[in-house]
Amino acid sequence: MQFCALFLFGLLNVLYPQNPSSLNSQNILYRLKQSSGFQKQVKITLDPGIEENFQKHLAYNKKNPDFLGLRIRIYRGSGTGALDEATRVRANFASKYDDVNAYLKFDTPDFVVYVGDCRTWSEVLKLFYRIEKDYPFSYVVPQQPVTIKYNQEYKPDQDE
Repeated sequence: MQFCALFLFGLLNVLYPQNPSSLNSQNILYRLKQSSGFQKQVKITLDPGIEENFQKHLAYNKKNPDFLGLRIRIYRGSGTGALDEATRVRANFASKYDDVNAYLKFDTPDFVVYVGDCRTWSEVLKLFYRIEKDYPFSYVVPQQPVTIKYNQEYKPDQDE
């Protein structure tokens, strides 16, 4: 029984990863219970505790959209001109890669430019290989919190 519950949660996490945009539209249990218009229907019988824990999981993710993610550091510098240089690097990146978020942060004593909001290593490596010829000294760093904007539906890579 425990294996079945873990398998179900794993499957649900793969199909609908931490996406709190709408509890009922993204809730697979809710969607499976609804009539699909097909001739045959699937009946799912769950222990009430599993469904209750799943609902708690969805509610928690709606309240806490931040998680440990991955970004790429493309610049780090300190000194008198570091802020101007970091601003220039960020603006240059934003003009070349307008579909990727860029962040300028001050990590004492350095100004640092991070790019990307990646969930998985495959996502960050795809971005890394895309920008590495323009930013050869960049590297991947874990970042917390990384907030994914859920107005766009998450579509995992086909190779994951």
